[in-house]
Formats: sequence, C-alpha cells, structure tokens
Amino acid sequence: GLLGMGKIEEGLALHTESYQRCRDGGYWWYASNIAWNENWNRAHMMQPGGDDVVAVLLELASDRSEAPIWLSTASAYALRTSGLIQEMLSKAQEAFDLGARDGYSRMTYRAQLLVAEALVELGRIDEAKATLPDRSSRVEMQDLIYDTPAQVKTLLAAGDIEGAVRQAKEVMQVASRLNIYRITLAWAAEAFFAAEMLPEVESLLKAGRSAPTTAGDAYLDQMEGRLQMAKGNAAQAVELIQHAIKDFAAAGFVLEGLRANIWMAKARAEIGDDDQAIKGLQAVIDEASRLGAELIRSEAIRMANDLGLAITETVSVSEPSEGPPELIDLGEKMVTVMFADVRGYTAMTEHTSPEEMADRIGSLHRWSKREIEKHHGLVDKFAGDAVMATFNVSGATVDHCDHALQAALALKDKAALMDMEVGIGIAVGPAIVGRLTEGGNVTALGTTTNLAARLQTTAAGGEVLLSEEAYERVAKSLSRRGVSAERSETELKGLGLTTFYRMT
Repeated sequence: GLLGMGKIEEGLALHTESYQRCRDGGYWWYASNIAWNENWNRAHMMQPGGDDVVAVLLELASDRSEAPIWLSTASAYALRTSGLIQEMLSKAQEAFDLGARDGYSRMTYRAQLLVAEALVELGRIDEAKATLPDRSSRVEMQDLIYDTPAQVKTLLAAGDIEGAVRQAKEVMQVASRLNIYRITLAWAAEAFFAAEMLPEVESLLKAGRSAPTTAGDAYLDQMEGRLQMAKGNAAQAVELIQHAIKDFAAAGFVLEGLRANIWMAKARAEIGDDDQAIKGLQAVIDEASRLGAELIRSEAIRMANDLGLAITETVSVSEPSEGPPELIDLGEKMVTVMFADVRGYTAMTEHTSPEEMADRIGSLHRWSKREIEKHHGLVDKFAGDAVMATFNVSGATVDHCDHALQAALALKDKAALMDMEVGIGIAVGPAIVGRLTEGGNVTALGTTTNLAARLQTTAAGGEVLLSEEAYERVAKSLSRRGVSAERSETELKGLGLTTFYRMT
C-alpha cells in the first residue's frame, strides 16, 4: 500500500522490519517470502540494495536442508541488476528446477521468464523464444510486470514486432495502475517505438509521469528523450538521456545504463557530435562484450551502422566517471591493501567444466574491478581466482580503509550469489606504491601488502579479516552498521604473533 502511494522508502523499510521480526521469531518461511518480495520491488522500482536482501535470504537458508526457491529467484534478479547475465541464467534455471520439482507453479512461471530474459540478453534468441511461457498462463495483473521485459526483449530480438506490440497494448490498457513500475512501461514503449507508434509511447509516458513517486524516473527520461529525438529536438534528448544514464548508474542498473548510452550516442550524432557518439558506442560494445551481453553489443553495432559511424570493436575507450585516482610519483604512501581469494576453487573445477569455470571467474574479476574502482581503489593484479587491490595510491584520501571495507563486503556478497566463497584480508599501513617497470601495473610493496596477503590466507570462506590498524579505522563505521568483529591472534609466516579482527 505504501509503495502504491509512492512512499517508497517507508514501504521498503516496512518490508525490512517485517522479515526481521519474522526471522527473530523463528518464522523462516514468512521471513523468506517477505524478503523475496522486497528484492522483487527493488528490482522493479529501480531501487538499489537487492544484494543486501539476497544476503538475508542466504542467511535464512543456511541452516535448512532444502534450498528455498526465493533465494535462487532473488539472486537472479540481483544478478540481472548487476549485469552478470551468465550467473543470472544459472540462478534462474536453478529456481525453475526447484519450482518444477516442488509443484510451485507461480514461482516456476516467474523463473521461466528470467531464464528466457537471460538467454536473449546472451544473444541466444531462438532458445529464449522457445523458453517463454505462453501469455495465457498469466493469472493476475501483476504478471504483466513479470512478463513484459522478457516478452518484449525476446520478440523484438526475434523480429516479431507485431507480437511485441500485442504485449505492449495489454500494458497500455492498465498503465495507470502499473505506473509505479516504470520498467514495465519502458519495455512496452520499446515495442511501440519499434512499430513507430509514437502516440502510444506518449500515453505510456503520461501514465508514468502521473505516478506519485520519482522512483524509476530514469526509464521515463529515456522514453521522453527518444520522443524528443523523433520530433527533431536532439539537444533536449541529450539532456534527458544524460539524466537517465546518471540515475541508472547511481542505482547500479548496469544493462539499463548501457542501453541508455546507445540512445545517447544517437542523440549526440544528431547534434553533429560524431566523436562523442563513436566514443560512447565503443564503450558500450567493450563493456557488453566483457559481460557477455550479446544483445546489447549487437544493438550498439547496429546503431553505429545506422549512423554511419566507424567502430573499432576491439578497442575500449570507456572512461568511467568514477574510478581509481591518478597515481602520482613512485614513493611511500599510507594505503589500504586488500587480498581476496576464492575458497574451494580446486574442488569446484572437478565437477564444473573448464568453460563454465572460466566464465564464472571472469565474471567475478570484471565485477570486482568495477566495485573496487567504484570505491576509488586500483586493481594491482588478478591471479587465477585471486585479486589484489590498493586503495589511496594517490596518497590524497583519508577514508581509504572504509572504502576498501565496502568493496570487500560487496565482493563477498557477490561471490555468494555466484555460489562461491571468498576469504578476504585487509591491512593498512605504509607501502611503496608505483610502477616498477615502464608500462607495468601499479603495485604496492612492503609489510602492509604481506600482512594483507597473510590475513587472506588465514580467512575462511565468507570471512573478512582486518589488521589491527584497519579495524581501528573502521570501528565506528562497523558500529553504525551493527556489525561486530572478533579480536584474534595468530602466528603469521614472516610476521610473528599478529593481532587481527575477524568479520563473518
């Protein structure tokens, strides 16, 4: 009810309170169901935090012999948000199998849509079309919210504009009642754009703007930007789509951001800024290639061809607005060093194909890099299933340890979504930072690096170990989060008896 009134923060807070009280009372089934609903609302109302809810579901499932279907489905939604499509497919298929096994028909239907959506994003269009459930299997209005992204994406990719328009017309009939779910309106609009039915797009936009919330406005800004382009107002389109891109990035909706950048390139080309258009499309192609987002990659290439722009697909010119600071001269800096390593990697390789393992580790590396750079860190190196990162290579920040901790916690949760556990070590102290050879990677040398590496080796799967200095720097932050850390001591090779703090 609160969400429908546009009171998004209050509604989501009530979700959280509800599942916490059920969890504390031992009502795990209710707690899981409520948490799954919060995850679903975050995914469909463009609200960040889906990963946090998945972590709750993981905790709820950890002491039960069965694997609740909510965990698998919520994980698929969170992975979709992050752009980890192959992992999304795996979790969606797992949810489908669980639902089919247990006769849970509604969740099976929802998982089937997620499987189809992952397949089409991977460019496996025929498989996606064959996977789509029949539209007659819907039983309630909210099924349109589930159904529309997968149906429209797949039908348009297969060239079935007429089928996509049929889906869009069903959405338009009840648009005023679904207007807080802007993702649904946006994908219905995609079908109308493909059929050049601009008055219908304007009707959907009007319905969306009438909602009592700004949650998901990025979808509407992109729709309006494309309408302005169709009317010859490309300069206005640039402004609108730029708003959408920033909002998608802030919410962590990766695939939506990539698609918005394709339309930004078109708008820039129409105002005569071909250089920026080329740069934007090459960045999309590069990122989509790394994510395995073949549908988006092909859309970007098609746009370049339509605009007559020369694209070098193998060259990345992406310049993220947020990332590691510029490295200044080689020298000693006060830094935070983080090591993370996948636990049980060798055992996993025994029952997982080399291709699948490569995909999973590659996805973890890509996501780790984005998360580390988001928190102003710099990846020193990837080594198999391990990553090393340094924070504060410029020597210009003071909260680098807190940034490293945030990146570590996000990395731990993301690995859990991908059915992997990582052990993480974090240490703070002086290090020699710089490139040791011309063109080489930036690296940090010294006792601090050794301490972080030794702590990582000591950490069990799912644990983050903090050096004593690191703990002192983040203790207040941990307290605000309601997170505790246990003080421990152990002998570390080459470092002697060492005090550290263990987070689980």
